[in-house]
Amino acid sequence: MRYLMEDVTFLSDNHIKKISVLVQKNEIRYIGYSIPKFNVMKLNVQAFFLTPSFVFYSPNIPSFSFETFKTYFSREYLLKGCGCILTDFTIQYQHQFTEKLEKKRLELLNSPIDYVLGVNLKANKLTAKIVHMCKREMIPALFIDLDNVQELVEIPWGWIREAAYPNKPIFIPKVSSRQNLFYKRQLLKKWHEILQYEKIDHLPSPLSPNKPLSLDILKKIGLYPKKGVLKAGGEISYNLVLKQAKRDDLSPWNDNNIIPHISVNNGKFVIIDQNPVFCPGFGREISIRMTGLFK
Repeated sequence: MRYLMEDVTFLSDNHIKKISVLVQKNEIRYIGYSIPKFNVMKLNVQAFFLTPSFVFYSPNIPSFSFETFKTYFSREYLLKGCGCILTDFTIQYQHQFTEKLEKKRLELLNSPIDYVLGVNLKANKLTAKIVHMCKREMIPALFIDLDNVQELVEIPWGWIREAAYPNKPIFIPKVSSRQNLFYKRQLLKKWHEILQYEKIDHLPSPLSPNKPLSLDILKKIGLYPKKGVLKAGGEISYNLVLKQAKRDDLSPWNDNNIIPHISVNNGKFVIIDQNPVFCPGFGREISIRMTGLFK
């Protein structure tokens, strides 16, 4: 299918601009400010905002029956314009890594959207061997549960840094909501100080669940320019949202009640007239060999 979205209002990473987008043979052939002179079908999208399909961080997705899985993914992801999720599997011990990874992959076989996997573990269970396993499986993110400063200090960070090279999986902190605010800040401050000193790629603070990840985060994780952006030569994954539904043009996209009118993921319609189209197994695991190439 070949078509042109002409002079469309493009909203991405809290910036707004007018662009034209040419789609042909299951990829974006042109995206820019001028209007190309092609003899193609033109879509009137003046009433809409155009956004890239979002990438959500979605931890702890439970195991579901197929019908519950379909309902959950339609409600939590498709209807929110999400075309890819970063999720995790949890291990208590190193020897559980392969078993838990394969279990999570099986649970996501029917996913209608793409997904990226990370591993979640307590700080005192982090070893160089686990980092090597992430590199082997092209797992780009390690979510580290922080309980106390002493655990952070005792981790052999020099060995962790060596094990991470050259793929450099990114280390992301998680802090229990049960921690008081002052202690949480102290933990995250120490986390950032240590990993910055050790020159280990990391995020200074936890990710917010089920919200679109920013362009900066996508770059650090290694998803840019594969996901969360529209670019020439890239996949056709976008949302069309009625302008009247989103009154504050430049505010962060944090309203889960806004449903795209049309959503396309990897060239397939996944929302038509605000109704989800669930395609089981259409999603695939995105393997990331190296993070932070474009940060």
